[in-house]
Amino acid sequence: MATNEVADISSYQDDSVSFMQSLAQYAKSVIVKITEGSENGDAYVNPKAKAQVANGFKVFKTVGAYHYLKANSQKYGAADPVNEAKWFIKNLEAVGLNKKTVCAVDVEDASLMENTTQDVNTFLQYMDQQGYQNLVVYGSASWFNSRRIEKANLFKNAPIWVASYGSNEPGVDNASAWQYTDNGHGLHVDFSYDFKGILLGDASGNQGTTTGGGSTTPTTPTDALHQHAQQVYTYLNKKGLSDAAICGILGNFQHESNINPNQWQIGMPQTWSMNSSTGYGIAQFTPAGKIKVYADKVGKAVSDINVQLDYIWNQVTATGGFYGGSKSFKQFAHDTDPKVAALDFLQGYEMHSASTDALADRQKNAETWWAIYNKGNAGTYGDGSSTGGTTTSTPDGYTIQSSGTFTFNTNCKVRNKPLMSDPGLATYKAGQAVNYDQKEKNDNHYWLSYLGSAGTRHYVPYANISKGTYFGTDTHPGDPVKP
Repeated sequence: MATNEVADISSYQDDSVSFMQSLAQYAKSVIVKITEGSENGDAYVNPKAKAQVANGFKVFKTVGAYHYLKANSQKYGAADPVNEAKWFIKNLEAVGLNKKTVCAVDVEDASLMENTTQDVNTFLQYMDQQGYQNLVVYGSASWFNSRRIEKANLFKNAPIWVASYGSNEPGVDNASAWQYTDNGHGLHVDFSYDFKGILLGDASGNQGTTTGGGSTTPTTPTDALHQHAQQVYTYLNKKGLSDAAICGILGNFQHESNINPNQWQIGMPQTWSMNSSTGYGIAQFTPAGKIKVYADKVGKAVSDINVQLDYIWNQVTATGGFYGGSKSFKQFAHDTDPKVAALDFLQGYEMHSASTDALADRQKNAETWWAIYNKGNAGTYGDGSSTGGTTTSTPDGYTIQSSGTFTFNTNCKVRNKPLMSDPGLATYKAGQAVNYDQKEKNDNHYWLSYLGSAGTRHYVPYANISKGTYFGTDTHPGDPVKP
C-alpha cells in the first residue's frame, strides 16, 4: 500500500478554497474532471472545472485532470477517440492546465465496446503526440480482470488506476493507484492510494505557464494506516530506536500488512492452526497460531498492536533473535538511513531475500515514513517528541561564542533560522563536518551557527535537548546553557 492519497472530484463537489483545504488534510493532490465525450458529441465540460483547478492550486502543489471516455470507433468511426482527445486538450488549456498535467482517461461507460483497448490507445497516442506525457488509464478491477481493458497492451505501458471498493487491495496485478472508496474520510469524495506517484505529477508547474499554485502545510493523515504507524513509532521510539530503524520497520510492515494488526494473509484460509502457512498481523506472523498463543498467554486480544509489538520485541532482543543479515539488532537499532534499515529488517527479522521480496517497495515506504517522522533530518533520534534526556531553563535564543568543528553521525539540515520547521537549504550527511563560530539554544535543540559565503548566518541542529542526544562529535564541547 501507499501512503500518498489523492482525491478526485467533479461537478458534484464544491469548488471553494475551504473545500480544497478539507481535502488537503488527507490528500496530496486533487484530480478534476474536465470533459466528457467530444465537441461534436456530448461536448460536456465540467462547469466548476476552472474554479476547482484555480482553487486547487491555492492549496495543492499539483492538480490533475481526467476525461470521461465515451469513444466508440466501431459505432462512430476511427476518428472518434481522437475527437475526444482534442476536446479534452482544448478544455485543459481553457482551465489553465498544461502538458505537465497528469491526465487520466476514465474508462467505464456502458456504451463502450466490449474490448475498449484499441480506442483507449488511440486516445492515449493522440495525447502523447501533442506532448502530454503523464497519462493514466482508470477503470474498475472487473474491466481489467476481464480484459475488457487489456493492461498488457496499453499504449506505452500506460500506468493503471484501479477502482475497487470494499476490498483489502486493488485486485489487479501491477496497479499503480487504487481508488478504494467513494466516501473518503467521510467527505463524500473518491479517494485513492497512489502507490507510485503517478497521480501526483510534476510539482515544477502544471498550471498554464506559471509554476503552479500555492502550497499548504502538510497535515499528518488520520486514517487507520497512519494511526497504526504512529503507534508503532511511539512504541519503538520509547525503546530507543533511531528514526531510520523505525521507518525501516514501518516500510516492511506496510508491505506485509498495510500496518494492519488484524490483517490475515490475503488468499489464505483464516486459521490459527500451527500447521498452516497462513500469516496474520502487522508482520504477517506465520503460522498465525504463534501470535495467538502469545496473546492468549498474556491475556490480551491478538489484534492488539501493542501485543504484537511486545511479541516482536521479545524476539529481536533475545539472544540470536535478529536472525539474518550482517547486523545485530543493536547495530540495526542505530541505523541512520531508512533505506538501509528497510533492508536490514527484511534480512534480519523477516528472513527474506532482498532480491526476491520487494525490497524497492519496502525502501520506498521507509523513505515516506522518514519524511513524516524525522521531519527533514531532525537527527538520528527524531525531533524530541518524547520526554527524557536533559532539560534546561535557559531561554530560547540564548547564544554563546564558541568555535570548533562538529562531525555528524547522521544527516542534519542547514537552516536559515534555528527552527526545526525551517525548510532548510542543504544537508550535512553522516561523516561530514562543519566549522562553526557560535552556538544557540532554540526549539528544543542546540544549534551550531556559522556565516555562509554570502555573509548570511546559517544554523544546524547538533543535539536534541529533551532526549539528550547529540548528532555527532565536537572538537569544542559545551552547550549554550545560561549559568
